[in-house]
Amino acid sequence: MNYVLRPLSKAELELLFNNDAKKVIEFFIKKSIFSQPERAVWESIKKIQIPKEHIEDWVVQALWVSWVWAGSYAVDVINEKEHRWADIKMLATKTDDFWNITNAESWEASLAQKFKWTWANLDQLFEEWKYDEIKDGRIGIYDKKMQNVIKDKNLEHVYYIILLRWDKSLYIVWMESYEENLQYVSVDIERTSWGKHKKSVESVFLSWFIDDKLWSTKIYKAKKRLELRIKPKARIDRWLFLEFPINKYLSNTEINLLEVLKAEHNLDDYWIREATKLFKWE
Repeated sequence: MNYVLRPLSKAELELLFNNDAKKVIEFFIKKSIFSQPERAVWESIKKIQIPKEHIEDWVVQALWVSWVWAGSYAVDVINEKEHRWADIKMLATKTDDFWNITNAESWEASLAQKFKWTWANLDQLFEEWKYDEIKDGRIGIYDKKMQNVIKDKNLEHVYYIILLRWDKSLYIVWMESYEENLQYVSVDIERTSWGKHKKSVESVFLSWFIDDKLWSTKIYKAKKRLELRIKPKARIDRWLFLEFPINKYLSNTEINLLEVLKAEHNLDDYWIREATKLFKWE
């Protein structure tokens, strides 16, 4: 299929993420879990929060790549020796009341952000329902972004590395970009046109950018960007991921730190016990 973004198979992922790389990721997962606030006795279990900047450091350490120190640059990490680069994203899954992953799409990640010189007149194009013009303009922006980086860094392979967060596990999914297939991208008229019934089209959905059984892309009017959403369950069912379980590290006990402080006069012994238990777990 002539998609722009192709998911890597589990076999391909295993080649890129060897056992040492996995151990580095597991180490960082433990550090992140340890840094989460303790849960009070009346609180429900919360999702683990990990800053995106930390995820970039995880990949730098695990894959022996360089972090590109430029806030607005299209690249997060680069391997100049192998002429590869990757943009890193983090998305959260949607779950039911029992923490099971649902068929719903994940939250969104941006593939091309808003720039004054690139997104001009977008609102007017939406008002006039000029779907193809919207698609052509924004795909052109995406292509220019990619080509600038490829030329600037002399790259051959362009990837997106996505950390998909679930309550019980963290998944790493990876996809390669093929800019030559941008010519096949079209407007998904069926998904886009339903907005006419409300006299307002808020998004232009795209076909052939990615396999719509696994994810979706759309040009979102309000935030003025090209967005990606993953269908986590479909990817998991097809084994297009690396899994790092986290529920085995999580304690189901709640704690009142003030009571611990009164009993032990400090919290040092408490956190040493917790850290020792966590980092000795294999």
